[in-house]
Amino acid sequence: MITGGLISQVNPLAANSVTARVGALTHPEQDKSDDSAMYFLRWKNGMVATLSMCAWRGGATEYGGDVFFENGMAKFRISYGGEGDDTGVWVANSKSGTWTFESVPETNSFQDEFSAFIESLELGDEDTPVPQQHGLRVFKILEAAEESSRAQQEIVID
Repeated sequence: MITGGLISQVNPLAANSVTARVGALTHPEQDKSDDSAMYFLRWKNGMVATLSMCAWRGGATEYGGDVFFENGMAKFRISYGGEGDDTGVWVANSKSGTWTFESVPETNSFQDEFSAFIESLELGDEDTPVPQQHGLRVFKILEAAEESSRAQQEIVID
């Protein structure tokens, strides 16, 4: 990938603390789900990351994420059907101010995950493509984020 492996070195599951604000309801009369969330993850080595999510009833649609590095940035976008809307990764050259685009094949992630799960059951596969410890760590981070939002303080993740 054109990011030179930088993104693969950022393992969010290795974060050791989280500060979060979760649960602003933009339209509480219509929807009882969280419309917004902001997560600030911190690693023992001093690296930090901010993750945010928001939803709204009208306006522009955008699916993806931005990653900021010491010497540049990358953005990932998933097509939603708009004109000039491509699924892929753009990497910024901080010296020239230009972007390089790399197309990413579109897949149906939920279908792929479900199919892999069924296949593992049919084959009696004891080793899943994503280790169970990975899923457990995701839940620990999400639970810490909910606790951080309630307590309004940073939560250390064990």
